[in-house]
Amino acid sequence: LNPLGVPSRMNIGQILESHLGLIGLRLGDQIQEIFDRKQKDFLKELRAKMLEICSIPRLASEKEFIKSLSDEELLNYARDWSKGVKFATPVFEGVNIEEFSKLFEMAKIDMDGKTELYDGR
Repeated sequence: LNPLGVPSRMNIGQILESHLGLIGLRLGDQIQEIFDRKQKDFLKELRAKMLEICSIPRLASEKEFIKSLSDEELLNYARDWSKGVKFATPVFEGVNIEEFSKLFEMAKIDMDGKTELYDGR
């Protein structure tokens, strides 16, 4: 039995990875929505959304990078993010609660940790 398939058998690191993965997916969906709407100033909206995502201290260098991108480079970078924003946390460091709650808020996910599980049969 794979422990990733049984929530009660997951360790804290696996739970953190699951939550960060869900946050990344939802933030990517928000970026995809901007692409789908493609309003008049969508590049400005796209850059603003990506800078908002990078507003947590851990992503400060990413924020500066996004500010420096041309419009064409931003489009290419945003297309990658639209499939899901990728996060990395150093070993033994993790994410602090302030960053975590801000990410949950941006992704519009309840922080109570509850999720609906399906049987799969």
